[in-house]
Amino acid sequence: MNYNIKSPIFGKVAPITNAFKPIGQWNNIEIKYIEPNLWVGANGVTVQNQVDITKIDGLKHKLTNGGIALQRNDYKKAAYYKNIRIKRLPD
Repeated sequence: MNYNIKSPIFGKVAPITNAFKPIGQWNNIEIKYIEPNLWVGANGVTVQNQVDITKIDGLKHKLTNGGIALQRNDYKKAAYYKNIRIKRLPD
């Protein structure tokens, strides 16, 4: 992502810390979901740790719909993504 992110779970859960690079630099984001918990790492630093999304209004409905969403927090500016990989974790 080529912009500064304040929270990977934008507007829903505050990050533990802001490990994101300044605007104009690429961030490396890793997301892991093991029902019902979500972990997010940014540039090698944990920014969300074991967030139970079934307890968060605005996120719990996502469990029944599936899918992946990429978002930006400023709709007037472009967001760029590269090297997106999705890997199914072993059962």
